[in-house]
Amino acid sequence: MTFSFYPGESIDKSQEVAVESLTEQDKAEIAALGQNEAAVDQWYREKGIAYMREHPWRTFTGGLRKIEAAFGWLPSPRKSFWPNLMHAASYGPIMILGLWGMWSNRRRWRMHLLFYGLFVSFAAVTAVFFGHTNYRSYLDVYWIVFAAGALSHLFQKYESTRFGAGGLHGDQPVLGALQKFPENTSRIVR
Repeated sequence: MTFSFYPGESIDKSQEVAVESLTEQDKAEIAALGQNEAAVDQWYREKGIAYMREHPWRTFTGGLRKIEAAFGWLPSPRKSFWPNLMHAASYGPIMILGLWGMWSNRRRWRMHLLFYGLFVSFAAVTAVFFGHTNYRSYLDVYWIVFAAGALSHLFQKYESTRFGAGGLHGDQPVLGALQKFPENTSRIVR
């Protein structure tokens, strides 16, 4: 039921389909619980755990689909063509460069363990429940930082191969080239 509309549309539509598909016995059991929301939550929890035990492979693949929906290049829920394209064109490179930055810094895993833990915990919760693009947005800043580190490393390699061991401006990074501009250009930037 989860994937009847999700991730293309809101998970709420999938929830409506799931509620409509309840059997008469299920509806009677829920009605017998009355207005006790905790008891109704417990009933749904038990049904969910029973389903997961009966269908472990389906549960596993469904979890992977939910992770893909949350981390995919297309937004979840989907939008029209142009917003989808803009999201893919901006998020896709950030994700690739961020993963590259994470991989290239793998030797410093102890230093970055907190960040990796955020990604792992989000993926775990998403696999069990569900995730949308906006739920993942707090992680994007970390991918941007890792991507910036990867790009900085790439620029430093490029600079040393193109301009020699000292780089474009001594031992300064690529942005050190800006120091060669005349003093009066700083007024233009302001």
